[in-house]
Amino acid sequence: INLNNWNYFKMRSGIFEYDPKNYLVQKENNFQIHFGIPLSMRDKLVAKVGIGTVNDDYFNNEVVISTDTNDNTKFNHIVIGIMREYNSLDNDQFPTSGFYSNINIQYIKGREKFISGSLTSETQNNIRDHQWLQIGLKNKFFIEASKKYSIALSTNIFYSFQNLFSTYKSTLLNAGVYSPTIETMTRFFPEYRSNQYLAAGMEHIFKVNIFIFGKASARIGGYVFAPIRQIQTSQSNIPYYGPFFKKAYFIGASSLVFSTPIGNISLILSYNERDNKNDSPWNISFNIGSIVFNKKNI
Repeated sequence: INLNNWNYFKMRSGIFEYDPKNYLVQKENNFQIHFGIPLSMRDKLVAKVGIGTVNDDYFNNEVVISTDTNDNTKFNHIVIGIMREYNSLDNDQFPTSGFYSNINIQYIKGREKFISGSLTSETQNNIRDHQWLQIGLKNKFFIEASKKYSIALSTNIFYSFQNLFSTYKSTLLNAGVYSPTIETMTRFFPEYRSNQYLAAGMEHIFKVNIFIFGKASARIGGYVFAPIRQIQTSQSNIPYYGPFFKKAYFIGASSLVFSTPIGNISLILSYNERDNKNDSPWNISFNIGSIVFNKKNI
């Protein structure tokens, strides 16, 4: 049983400034049963059956005042899936060697219920049934050029036959996500969400041992994300698919990482290409420990 709550934006953007248009919360409750068999020491095959509810609260409009009420989308669903995973990475969050491969096939069936807030009169309330198949492929491997230097190469392919939800933001919140960095794992970037995409990345890793304290590494990497058909919206917030391969996005990240017996310590500077020029693409973060999430159903 998993209970998840993603609060991508806080209601307050400053000490005294109330900014409800940034309100974006996704809650998920699910119950999953897994059946697995080991294929080798690091290789496994897992079948899954799950039921769950995804509950999204958000505003579709840019102009919002504190008395307005948000839109809500609830998606009750069942999931049947099968996954094969091989994992020989030496660290969950910041690996320096090993190989990772994952193929995940899922069938999803459910009902979407949209309740409009005070600003979305065009869409009104809506109930839709959805069912789709989706396939995800992930690979990452390391080339160890020396004891002090290695190169990581990664590829991601995701293809979902999911039809669009009632609104633009609910469609994005329930679409596939490309998240190769901590920033893309923990923040909401519309540019890196799509029902079908290709992605690839390369990372250069410089390693050093610090006696009994653990390992340290300096990393610099770049990633390219290409949605096959980007999810776009009209002025009425109705989603639609854009042209094939209209645009690709670049992610860059450099970091200093200390892997100690008590966990990872990292300082990260990242660049995430944005569509809106008013949104800064630069982020800096200091982290102690690893980013861990409960298992999502979809």
